[in-house]
Amino acid sequence: MNIRNLRFSTRAFLSFAVILLLVTGLGIFSMAQTSRVREAIIHTEEVSHAGTRAIARIRDNSLSIRVITLRMMLNRDPVALNPSGERMNFLRGELNKAMAEYRLIVPPEAADTFSKMDSVVSSYNDKLTQYLAFSQQNDSVAMLQLLNGEIQDLSTQTGNLFNALVKINTEQAALYTRATKVLYGNAMQTTVGVLILVFIVTLILAWALVRSITAPLRQSTRFAESIAKGNLTSHIEITGADEVSDLQRSLAAMQNSLIDTLRLIGDSSHQLAAAAEEVTAVTNQTSNDLNNQNAEI
Repeated sequence: MNIRNLRFSTRAFLSFAVILLLVTGLGIFSMAQTSRVREAIIHTEEVSHAGTRAIARIRDNSLSIRVITLRMMLNRDPVALNPSGERMNFLRGELNKAMAEYRLIVPPEAADTFSKMDSVVSSYNDKLTQYLAFSQQNDSVAMLQLLNGEIQDLSTQTGNLFNALVKINTEQAALYTRATKVLYGNAMQTTVGVLILVFIVTLILAWALVRSITAPLRQSTRFAESIAKGNLTSHIEITGADEVSDLQRSLAAMQNSLIDTLRLIGDSSHQLAAAAEEVTAVTNQTSNDLNNQNAEI
């Protein structure tokens, strides 16, 4: 397709439309990549980091409960037992809150491990209820047996499951961090590539648009100068349908009009010359007739 077949306004519109599409595409791509990076950051903050905080609270409350159970076993002073019991119930409530908080954001990779911890913590709470009941009954033997037996086993299981959850959570956080870095690198490379493409396409479109205007204008100028110098034999090639082509057609029409005018002037000159010759002949004949008449007179 010859670009000269398009009007200047159409050419300019299409050129700027292509640039606009490229810039819009770059903007949409950048927004999409930014959204993906934002999702990764939100996941890291609201899932990975929040999960780490919840797991840490589970561990802290478990350790604090373990300290309280040991204190209640060692210090049987009634003055100290009531605050210790209240403290244990408070810590159990905080442990349950931490479990509920992590339950809302537990990742699929940690679902099985957390399910086991949930079961262990539930059994742990049951044994702590029994432990408090034995404490109220002042049954130190049963308390010691429960403390060294099932409570210790459940506390150990809680610690092991805690370590497993921390490992899973850390691995997931590292995975999202790596994915975010890769995403950022790809986004930067693609953005730079698209910017270079936009720059190159803009240069090409600008060069083609300017050349499609200036080249035929120079040709038209040379043609007009040739006519102005009196050379009516030059020829101009009209290859488009734009405004410059209209100008070139007008110049060609003007050249043809000048040629027709000069041809008419030439024909009129020949006719005038013939008429002058006839007038001269008539004049000569008249002069001869007059001379003859004078001679006769």
